[in-house]
Amino acid sequence: MIETYEAWKDSRPVFNRLPGINGSYQCNVLSQYLTAFPDNELASAKLIALDDIERQADPLRCDAIWLDFLASLCGWHGEYWDANWPEPAKRILLANSYTLIWPKYGTPEVLSFVLNTLGVRHVIQQGQSFIIGRETVGDRLGAIAWEYDIVLPTSFFNSDLQKLTKQINRLFGPIWCRSRILFDDDYFEGVGFYLVDSDATSATLLTIDNDGTVLQVE
Repeated sequence: MIETYEAWKDSRPVFNRLPGINGSYQCNVLSQYLTAFPDNELASAKLIALDDIERQADPLRCDAIWLDFLASLCGWHGEYWDANWPEPAKRILLANSYTLIWPKYGTPEVLSFVLNTLGVRHVIQQGQSFIIGRETVGDRLGAIAWEYDIVLPTSFFNSDLQKLTKQINRLFGPIWCRSRILFDDDYFEGVGFYLVDSDATSATLLTIDNDGTVLQVE
């Protein structure tokens, strides 16, 4: 019996396994024709499933069709994931799953990161410092009701972005906190936003004005 390596060396695994003494079936033109299609399908499947697996497992380099599959491997299940999200946002969220989002889940940092990635312009306003499992100076844990507001531009009112903000806040917002979604354009004068690089490994803090003018780069 022909070995697997020998059968696959020229990407003809079916044709190379045809029986017959001294490869008699392989000398038949009809055999070559009939095995061409399954050989091509198997070779294509092998290229995608095995030879290209390293690239396809990388959310920053994989084909777009793989992103929703990778989401399930990166902990994004049910309402935490929407197949209709923009492709660039999917790549950034997946790439940061185990380096930022899940390790710091339930913090303002992650909440803001997810909102920014999904294109929601916002400001998180905190009334009290937020420290999980520790005391604020002079106050016993739980004595103060920690609160924060998510401020959105007035143009987001009753829009899909408002609904998205509510969902993301419920899923990723800090626990043990009360929160509100407010609308006020005044909060967006000289507000800082993180511009995430395409490889999702670094970010630049931009301070911009209402008209989109960059005031400061850090």
